Amino acid sequence: MTKEGKTILAIIVGTILLVGGFAFLMTRASSGSNSNGKDSYINNVEAANLEASPSGRIDLGKVPYRGGIISKSFDIKNTSTSAIKLRKITTSCMCTVAKVKLGNKETKFYGMEMNGDLNPLLDFDLPAGETAQVIFEFDPAAHGPQGIGAVDRVIMIFFDVGYKILEFDGEVVK
Repeated sequence: MTKEGKTILAIIVGTILLVGGFAFLMTRASSGSNSNGKDSYINNVEAANLEASPSGRIDLGKVPYRGGIISKSFDIKNTSTSAIKLRKITTSCMCTVAKVKLGNKETKFYGMEMNGDLNPLLDFDLPAGETAQVIFEFDPAAHGPQGIGAVDRVIMIFFDVGYKILEFDGEVVK
């Protein structure tokens, strides 16, 4: 191999290492760990001091395929004696987005994390004894005509004390 070939090879290898290192650091920075590494949702701990209403699933019933976006909500109450911090919102499918609202403060809508695209970490306080709304929107046409039939979706709300799972189901009909 010539000196020129070795130089080109070194530049290519260096570029690959640089890009790979940058991608690794960006993934770590957005993975959900805070500076002290104590966010409980990383350890998959269900939050004990959060009460959802309704406590079970929301049944959307029969949802017309061309009926437009359905919007519903859960209430989620902090039953602990101290404030907790909302860290992340994700959904189980691209057809669903969710946000959290407390008084005049609310997050943006967030959906499913996919293809390495992660939802950002949030810094949203839920004071002790307060109840926030988890508003979700379901688009029955998101999957096209192939999406006709039963749906079972999950909204995951991650806090610094753990996670809460909210569920809804229904049937998309023509």
